[in-house]
Amino acid sequence: MKRPRLIDLATLEESQTGRKLDPAQWEKARQERLTLEMQSEDIASRLERCGVKVRDGKFTMIGLLTESYAEKTAFRNCNIIPSCQSKNTHDMLKSVQFWLDTTKAKKARMWVLSMGYVPLYEYSERHKEFTRLISKLNSNPILKRYGVEFVYYAVENTIKQVVRGPNMKVPMLNLHAHILLKANKFAGREGWKMMLDDVRRIVPKNYLHDSPIAKAAEVVKYVFKPSEFAKFNDDQFACLFNQTKGLRFHTCLGELKEFRAGIKKDGLKLKRIEGEGQAEWRLVKGRKRNDQKDRPPTPDMPVNTVLGITSPAPTFSELYEPCLLVKDFNGSLEQLLTMNPWIEQRMAALRRTADRQNARPSIKDTTTITVQDSWQDETLDWHPPPSSPDGVTSDHWR
Repeated sequence: MKRPRLIDLATLEESQTGRKLDPAQWEKARQERLTLEMQSEDIASRLERCGVKVRDGKFTMIGLLTESYAEKTAFRNCNIIPSCQSKNTHDMLKSVQFWLDTTKAKKARMWVLSMGYVPLYEYSERHKEFTRLISKLNSNPILKRYGVEFVYYAVENTIKQVVRGPNMKVPMLNLHAHILLKANKFAGREGWKMMLDDVRRIVPKNYLHDSPIAKAAEVVKYVFKPSEFAKFNDDQFACLFNQTKGLRFHTCLGELKEFRAGIKKDGLKLKRIEGEGQAEWRLVKGRKRNDQKDRPPTPDMPVNTVLGITSPAPTFSELYEPCLLVKDFNGSLEQLLTMNPWIEQRMAALRRTADRQNARPSIKDTTTITVQDSWQDETLDWHPPPSSPDGVTSDHWR
């Protein structure tokens, strides 16, 4: 895959800071974000009642233009938590969309494979079996003969309680995967149909759904639907956590895997910049991690540890602004600035940038950390086989 051009981080930030999102769009995104956060807190509370610790402290986001702040919960990386699902798919959505935008449409296809319904208590082993099957299928001579190679796949699950006797229900998961593939050879309509028939004979349940694909959200899917967790009792919910711990649900293969590994090695991040009528992909050099993150509090500095800074986004209002990420924030802007003089200088520069932004054409960065990025923005359509299973606070500085 050919890399897009580099853009300077300062130039990107200069073009974004001070822009304004449409008020209706921002309000819609705000409501979706609040729903995501409430679902995450509710699910985390339920898991912790079951003895599973998923919260990992708190941090505070602080807007450098609006001077607003909001306390957020840090969660362990767990795909049962909706906020974690959203975070885990954020960069993947960009990478897959970049691949789709730079690949001929006729070469991109999506398959859906399924293991059918598997018992909750066997899920971990069946998941590993399924992913090994996908890897083997990618190197199958049938696919090689037709020039088909897998680029990415996402494992998805739906939940069902299956009646197995009087007053007895068994929790089952419909284990299936969406696979993005590239067809490098022209097979024609009949040839492609013959190849699909050959593949169906060797996959589980003899089930394969084939379709064209244009948007990353069609294949980069959710792992679980939060609304379905109500089908589990607490013991089963705790079991779900233990059965899914350490499993991979999003996997890149082939040229997309090489592309992502390469830009990660070079410290680059993929961004999609939308100008006047035309969107462009760019690579941006990532910020260096702040060494305060691992510095323990001392008597002289017990609070206000700066963890990092985000790209400009409409987090607290329609206004695009960078946000500080701060651990143990005590609510005092004055003390934060005293401990970190560079912040005040940065805020002054950002205000000047925002003032100049009013005279500039609108540029939209759809891949910064914005409030629109949530699991709810993803397409939830899927194609399973026939169902026959045998707490946030916010305020302003005063």
